[in-house]
Amino acid sequence: MTRRLTLSRTYTGFGAVTEAIVREPTGALYFDHGEPYERQISAAGEPVIIENTAAVRAYVEACVSFPGEGDPTVILRQLSIPDARAVKAAVLDFFMDARGSSASSPSSSGTAGPPMPSSD
Repeated sequence: MTRRLTLSRTYTGFGAVTEAIVREPTGALYFDHGEPYERQISAAGEPVIIENTAAVRAYVEACVSFPGEGDPTVILRQLSIPDARAVKAAVLDFFMDARGSSASSPSSSGTAGPPMPSSD
């Protein structure tokens, strides 16, 4: 599965780039890098999300490309914070989708990703 994401501005490096192409992470990537985040309980008993920044970076670098020829990291390094967050969210959405489709399957690691239940 591939998703296209419109960027907030035009970036240059190997032509004018206005969109990112995000492909679904493969099983091989998952086995190499694991979960991009995990849930833990804080000392106060509150659930918190711990991001595995190395895994997130690896997934973004492996799964995001841009129209045209060239090294995608040239564009990734130029992204504004809002565009970087949007690209990261688009990659992590694949994990959220997978979590929803496997909700009835037990997790061997006990980790589950965002969102966390509210404490209303």
